[in-house]
Amino acid sequence: MADGGAPIRVYIAEDEEPARRTARLLVEADGDLHLVGEGYGEQALQQVSESRPDLLLLDVRMPGIDGFQFLRALPPDSLPHVIFVTAFDEYAVEAFHVRALDYLLKPFTDQRFREAIRRAKAQIRRGEPQARVQLPPVLGTGEHGGVEVRGRRLVLEEGGRTLLVSMEEIDWIEASGTYATLHGDGGSHVVRITMSELEKRLLGRGFCRIHRSSIVRLGAIREIRPLSHGDAQVVLTTGTKLRVTRSRREELAQALG
Repeated sequence: MADGGAPIRVYIAEDEEPARRTARLLVEADGDLHLVGEGYGEQALQQVSESRPDLLLLDVRMPGIDGFQFLRALPPDSLPHVIFVTAFDEYAVEAFHVRALDYLLKPFTDQRFREAIRRAKAQIRRGEPQARVQLPPVLGTGEHGGVEVRGRRLVLEEGGRTLLVSMEEIDWIEASGTYATLHGDGGSHVVRITMSELEKRLLGRGFCRIHRSSIVRLGAIREIRPLSHGDAQVVLTTGTKLRVTRSRREELAQALG
């Protein structure tokens, strides 16, 4: 951990080059910071594990492994301080569950970035606690994740543990590689199952796949807005906004009747 006048060591975990470049320039312009690396995916995970930075600028949505899975995979005794940097505001609650120092929404201004860094410096210098992962455990075992459909409930199995989740409690489902996160009134549940398999199990039960990475419960939709190039956007009753790809618009329209 940085102390006294030692530079605060920073790693940028981000898959988009323009965003990575912006963060890099801002970090390098600050004399109190030292950039130890940048990247995304498994390579970034290995680099962070080896370099053990004081501060991690972490994107939420990255290919292969998302920001929360990234933190899960790090040794719990060497988690860095974290500032989330993302274009999606629906992860704010989860971000603060891991004691994130801040949550920067893209596009952010230089001033907003410096503000977040200023707070990070103060907490790191004071030796305050670093990130602590307090996310829902990954549920499901076996080839298809131990996820069963019984009536209007999803049954999630993990060893001797059984969790019953009513379908009405689920607003939407997000894909992340071979995992899926159920978002809804009952909080978030991470299950080890592919979206294709989950889509099959929810067929005809009031859900519709609207994107390769999103399934939505039809009853949670409040509004549908047209976007460019034939895409659309659904707004859920919670205010969450999700993209509908052009190839899925007709399927959604048919599902809604």
